[in-house]
Amino acid sequence: MSSSPTQPPGAPDGSPVQYVGTEQQPRAIYHIYRGPDREQALAFLRSTPVAEPLIYLVVETPQGNVGRDLVCLFDERSGAVIEFGPRTPSQHPRQSPTHCAWCGVYVVPFDVPEYAVRNASTLSVYLAIDEARDRGHGWHCRACALLQCVFCCDPTDMRCRGCGSQLTEVVKEITQT
Repeated sequence: MSSSPTQPPGAPDGSPVQYVGTEQQPRAIYHIYRGPDREQALAFLRSTPVAEPLIYLVVETPQGNVGRDLVCLFDERSGAVIEFGPRTPSQHPRQSPTHCAWCGVYVVPFDVPEYAVRNASTLSVYLAIDEARDRGHGWHCRACALLQCVFCCDPTDMRCRGCGSQLTEVVKEITQT
């Protein structure tokens, strides 16, 4: 099921979940659907990946709205994580400066505050694996240049799936003035 950020993914044939419309906000795009119940809404969301930041799928149901972004399925009212969206890693990685080589989902760079790098010659970033997962972060292999999201690597062995080299953080580029 493919779509571009501005084209909503359609529901599979025979799905009780139906597309309602798209809301374009200044910082995000919301594709709105309607479903008969929460379980069928979650089944639809599990089968409909989101690979780009600030794209949200929301399914309205009588039991409350549920949604999906590039990291998880969530309860729209509370924002609570219901589950982390399944990702199907490819056997054939694709190199990209912004997306995981294995599942094709955007890797959110670690955002290091500018004050932390001012006058610094080196900088270490420490982040719990759970926090990296919750924020959609990932790692970069300097040897083969592949990106890997937290879902497509083994957090207990931070080695590239492609070449076995040590992985490093994907850090948002900061320009020094």
